[in-house]
Parts: sequence; structure tokens; C-alpha cells
Amino acid sequence: MILNELANQVKKVRRSRAMDMRRSRTKNMVIGVGIGSALGVAAGILFAPKSGKETRQIISDRTRETIQNF
Repeated sequence: MILNELANQVKKVRRSRAMDMRRSRTKNMVIGVGIGSALGVAAGILFAPKSGKETRQIISDRTRETIQNF
């Protein structure tokens, strides 16, 4: 009886640790993707071949077209 209870507690602790590790990995991955995306967008804007004014106009036009298509 006591050994069964102890074994069940060990299983619960292992499951809990496994879930915590999965959550931690998922959280870190989401943060990494967010940071990577932000850096990619920033680099794309900074190294764009057109001026900022032209780039903003293109973004505005494409956004307006996308909204109108829905």
C-alpha cells in the first residue's frame, strides 16, 4: 500500500515536471519567434532599397487593397 502510494506520487511529480518543461519550452519559443520577427521587420525596413516615404506609401496602399478585398 505505502509503496503504491509512493509510486503514484512519483508519477505525479514526473508528470508535473514534464508539463512545466513543455510550458517553459513553448513560452521560450514564442518569445524567440516574436523577437526574431521584430528584428526581421526592422532589418527589412532599414535595408529597404526605397526611401522611408516610398516604403510607407507602398505599405499603406497594400494594406488598403487587402482590406478592400475582404
